[in-house]
Amino acid sequence: LYGTTGVGKSTVISRVAKRLREEEPDPSAVPVVVIKASPEDIGASARLDYYRQVLAQLQGHVGVRDRVKNLPLFTNPEKKSRDPAEWLDMRAAVQYALELLCVKVVFVDEGQHLMYVDAPHKPTAQLDWLKTFTDQTNVLYIKYNLNARRRLMTPTSDSCGRIKKAELFIASVHEELSHGRDSLGVLPAGGAT
Repeated sequence: LYGTTGVGKSTVISRVAKRLREEEPDPSAVPVVVIKASPEDIGASARLDYYRQVLAQLQGHVGVRDRVKNLPLFTNPEKKSRDPAEWLDMRAAVQYALELLCVKVVFVDEGQHLMYVDAPHKPTAQLDWLKTFTDQTNVLYIKYNLNARRRLMTPTSDSCGRIKKAELFIASVHEELSHGRDSLGVLPAGGAT
């Protein structure tokens, strides 16, 4: 989802998120998470920021709160670590939280920042990470507030065999857009324009 500043992308996302929450029959479920990718975080740091934001939003549930209370990378946001075990613990906690709370969609504001990588890696490394995460959690990722010159649509909706769900979701976004301005655009599932 992309468009110029102030066109209403965040408003559309808020409406779609609200609708998903209202339509969720299970009061303990959290069907949508909205995070903001940071331009300062690159590659692995962007992943850690993602993990922290998701866990911060979902820690209201006692199961998630109990899971994160002893994670050094969560409890100490200033901590930088190269310890693979700590990173795997964070990833496992996010997967657990997403599954436990039945999250269906993660919206990533300023999604292009999530694609910045450390040298010598390529942006496909970040896409592969999201695809793997999608395959493991069955969560759809939608990036928005993208620079119009760098339009991206996460290929995970195609890659994990959930294209129909993605198309239904995009149709829902299109419906919301019918009330918006003409300069707002959406990349449909599959990356076609």
